[in-house]
This record gives sequence, C-alpha cells and structure tokens, in this order.
Amino acid sequence: MILVTGGTGFVGREVVKQLLDAGHQVRVLVRDPADLGKKPSIPVRKSSVATSSTPFLWPGP
Repeated sequence: MILVTGGTGFVGREVVKQLLDAGHQVRVLVRDPADLGKKPSIPVRKSSVATSSTPFLWPGP
C-alpha cells in the first residue's frame, strides 16, 4: 500500500494515476477533498502534514 501526500496537485494526480494503473493499492492525503472533484474510488483522508500536531493513523485496511 502506498500513501500519496498532495494527491490533488499537478504531480500528485499523475503519480496516483500511474500507481493505480500499475496495480498498486493507493491512499491519498489531501488538504481539501473538494479538489478531487467527483467521488474518488480510492480512500482519501483530509489532513495536512505541515500543520498536524498528532500522528496520522489510517484506520484498518
């Protein structure tokens, strides 16, 4: 499983696409889920690694 931070950015979108095309399990960390447009088919978590003061834990698989 691969976590991509900034998955809504110019580079992040392409990274996510290529990882999915290669068959990887992908999860995305974004500042604003609205930037994703339509509902994504992959797990997405709203957060910011720059301002988070607590560890980021993803619940289960």
